[in-house]
Amino acid sequence: MPKIILISFKIFILLILATILLVRCVSFRKSDNATLSSFKKTKITLEVKYHNFEGKKIRYIHSVTNDTLPTILYVHGAPGSSSSFLDYLKDFL
Repeated sequence: MPKIILISFKIFILLILATILLVRCVSFRKSDNATLSSFKKTKITLEVKYHNFEGKKIRYIHSVTNDTLPTILYVHGAPGSSSSFLDYLKDFL
């Protein structure tokens, strides 16, 4: 019986360490200022806006690069962030 407890404890510690490592290494969100500053060197106009919907504040990023191209809407799930799509927004072609 003690051998099973020892193995379970090792697995538990391994899961805790993996969780800590994941949380420390993965950053899902960028602040509004960090997002805007990442576009300063590009020719793309970017706006960070907020909309209230049923008592919840929804953040969205608006970018217009070419009025002749169709509109593209990126929607991310959880966990996730708009930061994952910033490279797509920088590509105006």
